[in-house]
Amino acid sequence: VYRARHIKVGRAVAIKVMHRDLAKQPMIVERFAREARVAARLCHPNLVGVLDVGLTSDREPLIVLELAPGVPLTDIALDPLPRGQ
Repeated sequence: VYRARHIKVGRAVAIKVMHRDLAKQPMIVERFAREARVAARLCHPNLVGVLDVGLTSDREPLIVLELAPGVPLTDIALDPLPRGQ
């Protein structure tokens, strides 16, 4: 998942790109497309919305999502837990 800026509207978005090795497997590509279709139908304050779907220039499937506020996962995943927890 990448943070990006929608060029036409200037909005920050998240772009989920399928790994190129997975993009060679039709069943996985269909699952990714199904994920986008299902997520696009959901509307809830705790979910990000699907804004678009498409392909990268290398023909890898992608989903464009609303960008959720917060800190990068690496900021919290790499920090060790305090002792005693």
